[in-house]
Amino acid sequence: MEKGDMQIMHICFYILPNDKKIVLFAAAKPFERRKGIVYFFEVLKYVQADNWMALAVGGAADLAKWVPQGVKVRQLGYVKGAEAMVKVYSAVDLYCITSLADNFPTTVLESMACGTPVVGFAVGGIPEQVTEECGRLVALGDVKALGQAITDLLTDDTRRKKMGEFCRKRTEQEYNLQLFIERHLALYRQLVGGAE
Repeated sequence: MEKGDMQIMHICFYILPNDKKIVLFAAAKPFERRKGIVYFFEVLKYVQADNWMALAVGGAADLAKWVPQGVKVRQLGYVKGAEAMVKVYSAVDLYCITSLADNFPTTVLESMACGTPVVGFAVGGIPEQVTEECGRLVALGDVKALGQAITDLLTDDTRRKKMGEFCRKRTEQEYNLQLFIERHLALYRQLVGGAE
């Protein structure tokens, strides 16, 4: 185990409380407008669950001015390495993506592959990734509806667990490497008129 892995394991198990539900926000450049961090913190005002907190992962940013009163938020900063990020996704209960525009974000697939349901705005390719069985998406900018979706899932452990299981299954079936290769080869063949 490398030093970075030990550090993140320490963070996940000692700094993040085991007795709280955790909602994750992740962005390498959190204050890039299209990542919607302002919306994420606005959404947190509408979460009506007990014993929960938010976790922000990504580039360095001063989040204090955005945190709603009474909401607990921890900031890990940039997490280096896939294995370390797997530990983060696996330690949280929901991944929230408030992007205003996104094509097919890998963070959504990473979260789902770790069995963590996704909530967020239905923009770009996200609705193709997140079906009703593995998360909840709402209209762009509807912070009240997203806060309600988070509340519903944080307060229903059984449904959230089933969603997590479906997330994992969906990524294994729909986004595995072999299928990725086959789909690209089929596309290339179609583009060149079926030539081998």
